[in-house]
Amino acid sequence: MVDYSLPLFQNTPETWDAAKCEKMAKQIARDGMGTRYPFKGYIGGNYGNVRYNGGCIRTDAKGKKKWFQGETRPFPIVAAGFKIVPAGGSWCGYRIIKENEDAIQKPE
Repeated sequence: MVDYSLPLFQNTPETWDAAKCEKMAKQIARDGMGTRYPFKGYIGGNYGNVRYNGGCIRTDAKGKKKWFQGETRPFPIVAAGFKIVPAGGSWCGYRIIKENEDAIQKPE
């Protein structure tokens, strides 16, 4: 049973420079069978709080292994001119787009 009062491990957010953001915004991901997704910029959905049945062991900042109920994985810090939006529709996860781009994108 999950106890919501127990601590979660806090991952540090990645920092993406403009080159990485541009690369990620242009890529078209594929599913496990190799089928292309109908939009660009998919970065997955493994962000936020995750609680594990039985917990997890992580190494803290002091180098000691500790038990945690789960972990928090924050969104990456993106370069100016980019933003992270929900993938939308029946898709789970998020995508990165340029700020001046519409989040609703027609399939190619």
